Amino acid sequence: MSRHEEMISNPREHAMKRIRAGSVIGIVSVAALLGWVSAAGAQTFSSGSNGSLGAFAPGANTTVTLPADGVLNYTTINIPASVTVSFTPNAANTPVTMLATGNVTINGTINLNGTNGTSPPFISGFVPGKPGGPGGFAGGAGGMGGLSNTFGSPGHGPGGGAPTSVNSGTQYANYGAPGTFVSLLPLFGGSGGAGGPQFNNSGTILAGASGTGGGGAMVLASTTQITIGSTGVITARGGDHYTYGLTFMSVNDGVGSGGAIRLVAPQITNQGSLNAAGGRGGSQGSQFGGDGRIRAEALVFGPFGATSPRRNGVRSCNRTL
Repeated sequence: MSRHEEMISNPREHAMKRIRAGSVIGIVSVAALLGWVSAAGAQTFSSGSNGSLGAFAPGANTTVTLPADGVLNYTTINIPASVTVSFTPNAANTPVTMLATGNVTINGTINLNGTNGTSPPFISGFVPGKPGGPGGFAGGAGGMGGLSNTFGSPGHGPGGGAPTSVNSGTQYANYGAPGTFVSLLPLFGGSGGAGGPQFNNSGTILAGASGTGGGGAMVLASTTQITIGSTGVITARGGDHYTYGLTFMSVNDGVGSGGAIRLVAPQITNQGSLNAAGGRGGSQGSQFGGDGRIRAEALVFGPFGATSPRRNGVRSCNRTL
């Protein structure tokens, strides 16, 4: 295959961009780090998996404990419909790296979402921020009730929300990278929302709500092909505010941004959904957190369905490696 197509979702601009042949980002991301090789005029690809974990085919909802380096080496990956795969982060909170020597088929859900907020507890004390998804950053702690620190703490990560006593929008996290950052190298997840300020409840100073976590980060690579079926979902959303779906909105604590999803294979088909949107809040489900990033790299693309942030187009480019 002599044509290398890349689809890159840049959520800040909600547009697709092209990496030109011979660019530093294109060569490093594809050739050096994930095994694109040109031989005798043909391009081949190796995911880098050694297959040591065998076939991954969970029959029920499964939580995978990430190893220290975050790398999962499979032969094939097959997640059936109605099955959700989530992850227990490692001590370093690395992104998830799922590699396969053979086909990857997703008809169920891969969940990398940041943790949702909860209603502020009626206590005077410390309320920690909510964790991010694997590779994502935690939200900030709520302002401590009964003490002097009125504000909550900032959200963690490069785009973490800033604490405030009013709903100004600064408490909502952004992904934390410029709009030109489309290579997803280095790969990292979303930033956390700021913690809410302490509040006065009939003369009693109570702790503020915690900020929600940023979406996690994943690279999913196959030596052969990745197929996301019509029921398949990969989600790395920022955590929702505790008021999401309710009729009131006390949103002085912040929500996390979306994380990052990167797919790499000779052939990619997406008939399902890829979601790296920011966290939501309120009865209308408005999105407050900033969008994350979605990137897909392949020699051949099949149908490519829904993404959030949305995908506005497809670019292809010849590549000489």
